[in-house]
Amino acid sequence: MLISPAYAQGTGLMDQSAVLQFLPLVLIFVVFYFLLIRPQQTKQKQHKSMLEALRRGDRVVTGGGILATVARVVNPDEVELDLAPNVRVRVMRSTITSVLAKTEPVAARESARERDREKEKDPARIEAKRRAWREVLQLQRERRVSIDRVEEQYQKLARERHPDNGGSDAMMVELNDAREDARKELMVTS
Repeated sequence: MLISPAYAQGTGLMDQSAVLQFLPLVLIFVVFYFLLIRPQQTKQKQHKSMLEALRRGDRVVTGGGILATVARVVNPDEVELDLAPNVRVRVMRSTITSVLAKTEPVAARESARERDREKEKDPARIEAKRRAWREVLQLQRERRVSIDRVEEQYQKLARERHPDNGGSDAMMVELNDAREDARKELMVTS
């Protein structure tokens, strides 16, 4: 006989001990999938969508750690970046690691500027703004106001309304806004 009795009594393919030997390997693979493989895949998808959404004006960081602004999207694989004034570089999109600041589309930006210009031209709005800063700085009775007078009144009211002296942050914000409005108006008229 060629087959020994000990070999004939050996384990078969469907023996339970063989399945138990592979069970730890299967569990390790499942753990690796949920802790390593799946998060990497989702991160790659997010990075890919971030790169596809690049547009002019976005602030980015390259793989070398260089901060730049997107000057132009050349094609699906290349982007031109402004590193400094008069320094433009063409790089592969895949070398961009993150986007620091997204800009709004140019058309939306232009329409927002146009709306702001229209609001500034409204005489009633201009008069209300003038009254507002004069009232906040308590200069409504003075006919002619100079920038020096605005600064003097601002310093006086800032000491009174500062949070350390019983005022509030909201009062200081209102005071600072009024000062800026006064400066803008007085710079334009002088």
